[in-house]
Amino acid sequence: MNGLNINGWQLLKLIYALRSAGITITIDQVQDALKALTLFPDLSPQLVLKSLFIHRPEDHQLYDMVYDLLASTESSSPDSEHTAPGQCTGPDQGNTGDGSHQGIGTGQGGITLILKSSRESSQSWATSFQMPDLHYLMGLKGFPGTIEEEETQEFDFEKQVKFILGQSGFLTWSNSLELAKNRGEVSEDQWQTFETYQDFWNRQIRQVLWQERLQSQNRWDILREVNWRFKPLNSFTADEEGMVHQALRQMGNRLAVHRGLSKKKASRGTLRVSSLLKEMVRGNGSVFRFEYETYVLKHPELIVLCDVSNSVAPFSQFLLYLCQRIKSRFRKVRLYLFIDGIWDITWEEWLITGDSMAEIRSWGCKHSSGFTDYGKVFKDFAQNVLPALSTQGTVLIMGDGRNNFRPAQAEYLQEIQEKVKHIFWLNPLEEKDWTLPDNLMKEYRRYCTQVFPCRNLTDLWQISKKVFS
Repeated sequence: MNGLNINGWQLLKLIYALRSAGITITIDQVQDALKALTLFPDLSPQLVLKSLFIHRPEDHQLYDMVYDLLASTESSSPDSEHTAPGQCTGPDQGNTGDGSHQGIGTGQGGITLILKSSRESSQSWATSFQMPDLHYLMGLKGFPGTIEEEETQEFDFEKQVKFILGQSGFLTWSNSLELAKNRGEVSEDQWQTFETYQDFWNRQIRQVLWQERLQSQNRWDILREVNWRFKPLNSFTADEEGMVHQALRQMGNRLAVHRGLSKKKASRGTLRVSSLLKEMVRGNGSVFRFEYETYVLKHPELIVLCDVSNSVAPFSQFLLYLCQRIKSRFRKVRLYLFIDGIWDITWEEWLITGDSMAEIRSWGCKHSSGFTDYGKVFKDFAQNVLPALSTQGTVLIMGDGRNNFRPAQAEYLQEIQEKVKHIFWLNPLEEKDWTLPDNLMKEYRRYCTQVFPCRNLTDLWQISKKVFS
């Protein structure tokens, strides 16, 4: 990508875009930026301004996106100015034969990728794919339109990305390449090159789509959703929580509409056509009995355990809110809070109305010492709650696994795992923190169906689709 030529006008545009997208920039920061750009002309303006304007890790991605979008508007063809991994940049690179990753530009934003291992000769077998012009793909019939409501824009945006990847043939190519890798026909070097290329085009397609949307709507505040969808759930202000609840309602509505159903034999219901045909074959055209089937929920029972200690309570708040929205997918939903004891809140009215965060914190203050004890919680759960649960139940645990150096008592989690169908653990910590001395995830995860990092709305949405679909 061409860099942004920072002058007074471009700096004003950048500041306006960042402020509209939700990043606070003060007059003092602007003055410091002007001085720094003057004193250090040889440094990258993007990095200089980033060091002065961005102070929270969750804002880095948004800053880079805004800067890249402004830089793209400086070029006449934003999707052709980028150099994809493996793209040729000179006329004599197509036949170098040095074993490096090669590519061929197609002239209108299209890129042909050739995956070639550094250990292979120029005559070796290679895998290639040509990406068509992105704007051409966006003009095809059936391209999903833009939804104006903010809570549905992100889902509509993902549909557009999938449409482009599908129409270009990229998904078919990537699937065939994955099958070839499973057969041992693709080397690790080639596969790593493919993953780099795949990541590049995912980012590039999103950038082109955002640029088109910004040009059509002429407003930068639509980028706010990019920030808060990747922002840690414990960093939202009270004013921003309403926006998060709006997104969670949309998630819940989408999950609740497509209820997870499976077929089951029954004494009445819908006639089973397959059994009817078999009966006719066996009876030479005569039918002596009819079989029926009915639909039942795949997930009979959901049991949610939420750690409400100070470090995890904000994450638990949003998980509980989402679970309230998807009750229709289960015959029964049980909700529990815990710190060093466990409390049933399934029928509490504040789950639907009132300030849930204040209630969650008050329960923690009234009923516990404030220090999490997972071993004691699992013991209480196994002894007092587990006997009444269905063997087809799904247990969902929100917790960081930090046990304050108390006994793990993992045998009780094993007892729970042997009774229920699934245990899914959602951990708000980064995976590198799961191995800290006071963290017991390494002992608990062996009894879980799956453990997910869950730090932001995007994580929560992806987990919900896997667990509840």
